[in-house]
Amino acid sequence: MTKLIAGLDEIATETQKSDGWCYFCIPQTEYVKFEAEVKTLLAGTTKLTSFHGKKFKTDQADEYEQFLRIIRKYAESSVPTILSCTLNSEVWKQQYLGFCEGVTANVFTQVGVTNPDLISVCKQLTPGLFSFMRLVNHFGNSNELMIEVDSDSVKEKFPQLDTIIKGHNFTADFLMTQLYNAYRKMQFANSPQLTTGGITVLKDQNSFAVQAADVIGNFSTSYVYYKLGNTSNKRILKGQIFEKVFGDKYGAENFTSSIKLVGQNDLELLTEGAFTMEFTAYHE
Repeated sequence: MTKLIAGLDEIATETQKSDGWCYFCIPQTEYVKFEAEVKTLLAGTTKLTSFHGKKFKTDQADEYEQFLRIIRKYAESSVPTILSCTLNSEVWKQQYLGFCEGVTANVFTQVGVTNPDLISVCKQLTPGLFSFMRLVNHFGNSNELMIEVDSDSVKEKFPQLDTIIKGHNFTADFLMTQLYNAYRKMQFANSPQLTTGGITVLKDQNSFAVQAADVIGNFSTSYVYYKLGNTSNKRILKGQIFEKVFGDKYGAENFTSSIKLVGQNDLELLTEGAFTMEFTAYHE
């Protein structure tokens, strides 16, 4: 059994014509080494204290390139691993979100959850978690997973939420873990099982796994903008940095068949559904 750690963050284009999730997942044994290398990188610069794609400045280009190279190094040095970014079309997103929110509300209501805040917050988590489950369905169900999720004004309540069911107290984390594993067993039975207490919601600066997911999502999306002819200097630079590190994986990709540039600030899928870029997906 391999114990895995994943980072999960949301990704969206400027006016949200396309949005979705980005992921970083490697074995926990490798994550310890990954974390140490990133800490060393940050200790050697005064330009930044953490990595966040939207906060990128041009004088930080070398640091972000090094960070992406470290991400790729550890994604390629062990199994199973994945670096991925998924964008959803507007119609598909609404259908998918509605499905996930409905599953969450129905299951929690049926088992007796009476805390509306708990249900509301968990409904925000379910879509990204279910999407990840599908992406790692080839990893094997003998492996075990913990997931770190980027916080926001809604999700930050997750660690404190609980509810009483038949006289017993249950935390939101426990209930979400049970829901995740039940859905996994039904739909993606070959994906890793979520460990007890396996969902942690925290600010991105406190998780290198979330930072890795964020930068993979932000820079890969900038790469798509760049390849489709976007004229933003910052997006072009991000795209070129991504190309330096992952160009051998996606250099020949023709994005025009699946996605288009809308103005200078948005991307739109040409068909309903999801557009996924998997940069590395190594498995036994």
